[in-house]
Amino acid sequence: LFRSILSIQAFRQLSRDEANRCLPVHLTATVTYWSTDIGLYFVQDGEYGVYLLGDLNADLRKMNLRVGDRVEISGATTGGDFSSDLWPMKVNLISRGPPPKAVHASGEDLVRNRYDCIRIFSEGLVLSAIDDPSRGARGESLVVDVDGHLVQVIVEQWNGPKAMNLIGSKVRVEGIDAAAFSPNGIYVGPQVLVPDQTGVTAEGLRRADPFDTPVTPISEVLQIGRASCRERL
Repeated sequence: LFRSILSIQAFRQLSRDEANRCLPVHLTATVTYWSTDIGLYFVQDGEYGVYLLGDLNADLRKMNLRVGDRVEISGATTGGDFSSDLWPMKVNLISRGPPPKAVHASGEDLVRNRYDCIRIFSEGLVLSAIDDPSRGARGESLVVDVDGHLVQVIVEQWNGPKAMNLIGSKVRVEGIDAAAFSPNGIYVGPQVLVPDQTGVTAEGLRRADPFDTPVTPISEVLQIGRASCRERL
């Protein structure tokens, strides 16, 4: 018989082979992302976070939980794309409260997925913004240049002014560090999941006219190691 995994820290220290044994889990954690619309759930305890496999428990869609809620989870371990995921057989609300404080993540941190499943914040320049129906009727997908690294920011509910108005603006993004993977399990790149537009805050005004941007020679754009940014050629 295996002893139950009693913390996310102990859970994250399991090897992939160990996690695939469906070891019993019984722990408490704080909700950092809870979307019943698209079945996306993350919880965190201290410096460790984990993704809950909502597809394995349809009852999660019936739970009216919100970010900051303290919950008790009973379930089992499973293997994931980048790290192990948790199969939540039963989730009970313990109390309401504030969410964990977001930690700062640099562009390199995001590329290396150093804060996997953790609530983070980053700052960068918005390069593009498009509607993302895969995240719901009001989903938006932004590409943000964070320290020269391209990071995809997925916003599930964008209820404010058009997201494309942020193109060229410096923003602060607060959400969950969750690396993007292809259907074949291949790492695609860094990704931050944001519940709604309040997680994307403009910190600098964009140029009123994109043609105010200085002209950049193509020879400079093609230089290896050049930081990604919006260019006028």
